Amino acid sequence: MQQKILFFVLLFSSIASGQITYEHTYYNGFASRIVLENSGEKYYLVDFTNHKIDFYNANHTFWKSIVLPISENYYSIGISNISENKLNNDNLLEIVYSTYSAPNIRQSKIINEEGTVLLTVDNCYSLTIDEKQGLPTKIISYSSTESNIYSVPELLLEHTYASNETKRIIFENAGEKYYNFNPTTGIVTIYNNDHTFWKNITLTKPDDYIFSGISFLSENQINDDNLLEIGYGYYGIGENQIYQSKIINEEGITLLSLDNVRYIDISDIDGLAKKLIAYTTTNLSQIYSCPSLVLEHTYDGSIERVKLEISGEKYYDNKIYSINSNVPVVAETIIYNSNHTLWKTITTPIQFSEFGSIISVHASETKFNSDNLVELAYSCYSNTLDGGHYESNIINENGTVLLNIPGASSIFLSEIPNLSKKLITNIYYNISFDNIQYSSKIYGFDGPTVGVEDFNLMQITISPNPASSYLEFKAENSIIKKVVVYDLQGKIIQKFENDNIKKIDIQKFDAGLYIARLTDENNKSYTYKFIKN
Repeated sequence: MQQKILFFVLLFSSIASGQITYEHTYYNGFASRIVLENSGEKYYLVDFTNHKIDFYNANHTFWKSIVLPISENYYSIGISNISENKLNNDNLLEIVYSTYSAPNIRQSKIINEEGTVLLTVDNCYSLTIDEKQGLPTKIISYSSTESNIYSVPELLLEHTYASNETKRIIFENAGEKYYNFNPTTGIVTIYNNDHTFWKNITLTKPDDYIFSGISFLSENQINDDNLLEIGYGYYGIGENQIYQSKIINEEGITLLSLDNVRYIDISDIDGLAKKLIAYTTTNLSQIYSCPSLVLEHTYDGSIERVKLEISGEKYYDNKIYSINSNVPVVAETIIYNSNHTLWKTITTPIQFSEFGSIISVHASETKFNSDNLVELAYSCYSNTLDGGHYESNIINENGTVLLNIPGASSIFLSEIPNLSKKLITNIYYNISFDNIQYSSKIYGFDGPTVGVEDFNLMQITISPNPASSYLEFKAENSIIKKVVVYDLQGKIIQKFENDNIKKIDIQKFDAGLYIARLTDENNKSYTYKFIKN
């Protein structure tokens, strides 16, 4: 049996002020970065084929694998949380996950790294760890009809709510509460922390309208009268769907009513005054001051509010000005001051001629380098007949491309206290409707100056796989200088080092699955699996 694995080699060209350095590529899945309470920084990937999780150290070397006990007929696995001491103090990894299996079976579990099942909840599509500062940790499970609250570390059922949307909240004055909303009756029921009834609040709407949900529930977010404030929405059905959003207090007094508004949100940024942002059905964004709830400004587009590291409070929106199948699409990010006057416009280059949409734009000044220029990190998507194309970029306000990542559907800055920043990108490659491959690239900010990424295809042929005596490598555009073989517990089985490794002897290995980590002449590392017969 012959297995072919496709890799990308990164070639960097220098640019001024750049500080983004390529670290590692994870293949066959999207990587997540976490910090464990004892073991520190780790990365992990879910292996859906073998229903297990592969963990890697901060330097991207293999750490361990944990098999998830699930049905053989499963469709999907969702990881909610991975920790060591959130649920108990035994220092073993604890994994919270949910599965969907045939025939329409949903189940959630908590296991430790030894495979011991700590909790199983049937008919459950979501199991979450609810952590709130100053309060005991709780586990909340959601099914199609109810919500269960479990104590920690006992994992004993405390209470069952006859609603699948029960939420835990901390009010500014009243403290810890639980609440759920009945969209049929319009009643919000709030419970104390011991699950006894506290109070009901009835939301109003016109007849023949449907509630779209609650946007927020608070005491002092809108004003300081200590009355509960609820923001919610509803809409009419039929050909002319009419949306409306409202803010009322617990006495039923309407504080604000907005026509043609699909959603409202409170923007509460540390050091800035609170604002209410309303998003209309006609793609407008309305900014209201708090507590007066007076309309300050209306933007044409879906606006974002941000606090830049140097320049402070800003609002920004991305505009697409032309779509032409013969030329690349031109888009601009328009940034406004806190008083809503125009500050600056930045062109955001896009490489696609057939362009679908810009997925997201994130603005900063010093997160990617220290030149104090505005930086935009954004992803875009082209919906074409061959399965579509993705691309992510980081540029500065002068249009200089700090990083270009073809195939990247998202770009995420991981900022964890006391750890260095990392940039994580999720990449689709070899895209077609019947063959989509996934990978994640990790970048750091502590290395030498680097620049725009230029992808060249590197093909490594591994044969035979499974193998009984020897494993051979054939690499294009690279030379393999080091191979380290691990077992599934992360133990190093053997190291191979040479100027040009083309074959390794595995005759003395026990039969089973192994992890091999290859390092080339540019000190780039690649990880893959092989089977010893």
